[in-house]
Amino acid sequence: MNFVQLHLGDWIAGTALLSPTERGVYMDLLVRYYKEERPIMQVECKRIARAYAPHEAEAMQYVLETFFTLEDGVYRHSRCDEEIAKAAATAEKRKKAANARWTRDSKPKIEHNECECSADGMQTECTCTSTCNANGMLTNNHKPITNNHKEEKKETKKKSAAPKAPKAAPVEKPDDVSDQVWTEWLALRKAKRAQVTPFILDRIRKQAERVPAKYGFTFEDALLMMIDAQWTGFEAEWVVNRLSRTGGRATAAPQGFTRELSAEERARNPGFGITQEDIDEALTPLTPEEIAALSPHQDDVPPFDEALTLH
Repeated sequence: MNFVQLHLGDWIAGTALLSPTERGVYMDLLVRYYKEERPIMQVECKRIARAYAPHEAEAMQYVLETFFTLEDGVYRHSRCDEEIAKAAATAEKRKKAANARWTRDSKPKIEHNECECSADGMQTECTCTSTCNANGMLTNNHKPITNNHKEEKKETKKKSAAPKAPKAAPVEKPDDVSDQVWTEWLALRKAKRAQVTPFILDRIRKQAERVPAKYGFTFEDALLMMIDAQWTGFEAEWVVNRLSRTGGRATAAPQGFTRELSAEERARNPGFGITQEDIDEALTPLTPEEIAALSPHQDDVPPFDEALTLH
């Protein structure tokens, strides 16, 4: 036996009057008993005693006389015999169950009702359905009922599956938007993984129409501002707040946007017409003459060299 239950309550009650040495010897004898699954022979006890010290051998003799019974040259233990018998019965049940399961799985499955035949092989009664022909033999068209059910379920599942939604057609460019603005806006939507649908365009157009008329804001301006600010959404309030901070001017076109604006567009939104040359010119330092010309009190302006030394 590789496994045995140890009832601590019984062990404590049974060994309460034993010394530690006697408990250890008792446990050694029980382990040997369960491992061999048989009583301990008297000859074996003598061999075991040779490995013990004198006081341990005395302890073993006391344990044998107290807890074991000597019968026909062997020491028996009633509790050990009961546990060994229970383990053997359990093992036999498991063996029979495994054999029955193995036998059942190894038999060929009967996929039809068998016809009763007499001893000479003549048919006496047939309980088969229409799958049997006139001679009572199974036809090649016979299939197990379970397989037919599975096929019907598969067909039903295929029919009930909802058809996939067709892919949305590409949205056409509005007439009031230039080709380059439309291309840049589509690239922004793709980079942001945002959809492009007629509903979205209609919503942006309605929001652009809500911008006050004094700003002269158009639908194309809305797309330009979305490109410049990297927006995926668009609200009229955002435009008003942005234009109010820039004095009614829209922000500059995004980097890389080189569309030529018309005179009307530049007059309406000067911010869109800023070029790199304008920026370079604005950043160029003024000469002393230009500074003197811009000063409202030219007489009070010190010479250029002296101005550099002022703190």
